[in-house]
Amino acid sequence: MKFFGSMLACAAAITLQVAPAGAAAPRTPAPAAAPPASAATAPANTAAEALYQQFINQYLTADWATLETDLKQKAADLKTLSKEQQADIAYLQQALAECRPAWWNQSKAGKKLSFRPMLWGKTLAVTFDPGITGNVQIQSSSVQTTLFVKWAVAEMDSHDRAEHGFTKGDLTDLGIWGSLETANVWSGMSAGNILRQTAAEKARLQVYQEFRGTLAGGYYGTPRARRWDIFLGLDAYAANHATQPNFIPRRPLGAMVVAEIAAHPERYPSLHLAAAGDATEAALTTGLMSQFERTTLTLPEDKALRAAIKEFATANGMGAYNSGKVTLPNKQTIALDPAKDGDLQEKRNTWLKDQRVQLPAAR
Repeated sequence: MKFFGSMLACAAAITLQVAPAGAAAPRTPAPAAAPPASAATAPANTAAEALYQQFINQYLTADWATLETDLKQKAADLKTLSKEQQADIAYLQQALAECRPAWWNQSKAGKKLSFRPMLWGKTLAVTFDPGITGNVQIQSSSVQTTLFVKWAVAEMDSHDRAEHGFTKGDLTDLGIWGSLETANVWSGMSAGNILRQTAAEKARLQVYQEFRGTLAGGYYGTPRARRWDIFLGLDAYAANHATQPNFIPRRPLGAMVVAEIAAHPERYPSLHLAAAGDATEAALTTGLMSQFERTTLTLPEDKALRAAIKEFATANGMGAYNSGKVTLPNKQTIALDPAKDGDLQEKRNTWLKDQRVQLPAAR
């Protein structure tokens, strides 16, 4: 997984680039888990229940193209669902509208395309250009500033196996939204000011924009892409990743997920934190990694995580860039620079130990 690129300038325009985003070091893939049954209370073995389960499974397994088609073709049948089930389907429709707008399929043509994606309620003007170098460029002249993005269109929504049981489509999903969030961050900054930054300032911006990209991928991605995103955030605590630039921006997401599950275990019955032994943040991430790798969460669980990521993103805008610290939902903080996180991590560990009495027993 590479995020780091170069910043280039020429007489006609200023161009800032981010190298193509990839995946973590490949490991032996694990078999994908079968989708779990929904927690809906509608009677089993009915046509309505079967239809409902079909939609939920399509959503959770990232078969969104089929889901979108089926929702349109079977719109009349939705009236046969219970009110609770109809509310769930409305959520799926809203997620599709947010995360699979028209430009998604339009960009699959692999041709230059100007479009206006929306991230966190803000509309962004960007151009998809398969000819640029890297994933994101900002070109600034005396006349205008233009944002360009690029991704591997052949891997969009692909079900081909990638790593850890996830697909190329899952990985590409994160890359697309990460690139758009980088463009979003840059849109609020002066290209000239970025170019004049010192090496240390550029490195700090790099970490911040990748942290934000991680959150964008986690919120706007499919449930499978979200699990992959969280898996990488947890994996960022592995000893061999502690100083790797492509993992450092992901640590705050891992910390947030641990705190979220510790504070609200009732929301995540498919997941558990170890109730015995070491309750430090780093130790708990290890236990959760394999669960996110293999466990297809229920719709309520996925909804809760998606909402938590959005809350996390909303609380950590440019203020986090300026301070170098990220605020978790439990009001604890984590430094974007691991070298400055020692005291903060001790406080987070103390909070986790205080929460242990509420943790479910290990299975």
